[in-house]
Amino acid sequence: MCGISGIFSFNDKDRSDRLKKIHSLIKHRGQDANGFIGRNNNLFSKNIYFAHRRLSILDLSDKANQPFIDKKNNNMIIYNGEIYNFRELREDLKKKNYKFKTNSDTEVILYLYNELGIDLINYLNGMFSFAIWDEKIKALFCVRDEFGVKPFYYKISDNSFEFSSESKALYQGEELNHSYIQSYFLGMYSPFNLSVFKNIQTLKPGHYLKIQDNEIKIHKYFSIEDNLKKRRKPNSNDIQKVKSLFDSSVKSQLISDRNIAVSLSSGNDSSAIFHSMYKNNINFSSISIGFENHNNYDLKNAIELSKKFGIENYNEIISNEESFNLISKSVEALSEPIADSSIVPTFKLSQISKSINAPVLLSGVGGDEVFMGYDRYKGNNNLFRYLLNKLPYTSRNFFSILCSQNNPVSYRIKNKFFDNFLSSGGSKKLFSIIKDANFKDYYDLFWKYFSEDNFKSLYGGYQFAYFDLISYLPNLLLNFYDQITMSHTIEGRVPFINRELIKFCSEFDYKYHADFKSQRKIFKKANLNQNNFPKKKFGFSGPIKNWIDFDYKKFKEQIMYSDLNLFFRKKDLEKIFYEFESKKIYYNEIYILYVFCVWKNSLNVN
Repeated sequence: MCGISGIFSFNDKDRSDRLKKIHSLIKHRGQDANGFIGRNNNLFSKNIYFAHRRLSILDLSDKANQPFIDKKNNNMIIYNGEIYNFRELREDLKKKNYKFKTNSDTEVILYLYNELGIDLINYLNGMFSFAIWDEKIKALFCVRDEFGVKPFYYKISDNSFEFSSESKALYQGEELNHSYIQSYFLGMYSPFNLSVFKNIQTLKPGHYLKIQDNEIKIHKYFSIEDNLKKRRKPNSNDIQKVKSLFDSSVKSQLISDRNIAVSLSSGNDSSAIFHSMYKNNINFSSISIGFENHNNYDLKNAIELSKKFGIENYNEIISNEESFNLISKSVEALSEPIADSSIVPTFKLSQISKSINAPVLLSGVGGDEVFMGYDRYKGNNNLFRYLLNKLPYTSRNFFSILCSQNNPVSYRIKNKFFDNFLSSGGSKKLFSIIKDANFKDYYDLFWKYFSEDNFKSLYGGYQFAYFDLISYLPNLLLNFYDQITMSHTIEGRVPFINRELIKFCSEFDYKYHADFKSQRKIFKKANLNQNNFPKKKFGFSGPIKNWIDFDYKKFKEQIMYSDLNLFFRKKDLEKIFYEFESKKIYYNEIYILYVFCVWKNSLNVN
């Protein structure tokens, strides 16, 4: 796990100082080694610049430092992530007379490129973003993993192509992306694979980018749509295979030359990982947190579960005062504003993981997306929505016309993806008071990205699930999980995000995953968490109401003293505070505004 940065120059200008600046802004991502290749090297073209920050997890020797160079084949790589099947790939390459000087997965990727070219990506099981420079053909390849566990941001100008693991490292005073801002206030994140900054973009999950002869081309290399179309019924052997694939994923993610911990809430996903880790007879710790003046039901269960199996549990109850301070620290770790309250517990878990010297932290992120764990998969306990989702697009379009124009209900009826996006969080109230915001214009943009015409071959509820896999998961959950763990130089691993597991689970008809009565049906049949089913689903989130009630004055001051004139009229914000003080409503709106102000001020964004 590391941080990568690079520049491909379209002319002869020296970009060394610019890359050093970018590189300095991600030093938190790896402090075990620092590598740089610029125009003064005598091996590669003068227009390619690579830099790398290393967090050593596998092969702690200096030989595995990056940029990693293959002098024989005249190419090099910088790489962020882990390849969990690298040992098997290494053995295959040895049979073809490849000689290895390290025990790292980095060397395996580069040699596999020599053997297969860019098709190597189809053989990688892991989380990764990397760049390979091939001197022989004067080509740069940039790759991001299938589901977007590892980030890759880039910026194109007339004179250069820049990239980095974090968008704020590329920031040079660009204007904010208005589409991102609207998305943020409406849904607490952007579903479009957009950066918050204009001219800074994200490489989509399952895509790679190639630059050759100063021409940039982007290619898609992975999709699960064909699996989703199978819609078959799982048999007993299938259920057993689900369990086997999950256990195999967990086992593969235990490779490490450093200490390992698991984030344990005693919920379905984290307890499933805990049990699978325990079966592998390795030394690991569990980390759990709770909050002041909160139920903490899951914390109590996590402590009991760890004690039952003899696993050391590190736990802490976060006071309201510390929670308030952690909001700012969590937001300052992000490249983009994300108003999910889970950023706070994620920050604290990473903090504890670092304090116990466990730089590898496993998490249950992705379990709800893979096994249909959200209430919205079963109609969000809403019979009207459940029945509405059964209707074909033409029928829903007719009902939407009956609603008044520019009414959010109309667009939610018309587009399932839009309904799903609005169900995940955010605030229609804040969107309604953004200057020059128009619901129809935003919906048209949303439709451009997520038209049901593009996914008409996908059946019913799987459209929801597919949206979450290609948007909610990489752009929100995995986005902040990577950046917050890496702000503590912690490698966050996510066993539910496994290519073979997700492809296989996607083959089954949606009704075998979730229906109006229940969800996680296949998860439960496979008994992944050893009958440790919580009586109630507790989301991995923080108690926003407690935080704001604890020090409402500071929340209000931060928002009112920040320059939000570009987005809101002062009187509209004052009205929100007036209604909060008189009716105790708009907790979510205040939190979303506060997160945005902290983020904006931390980067001094104009």
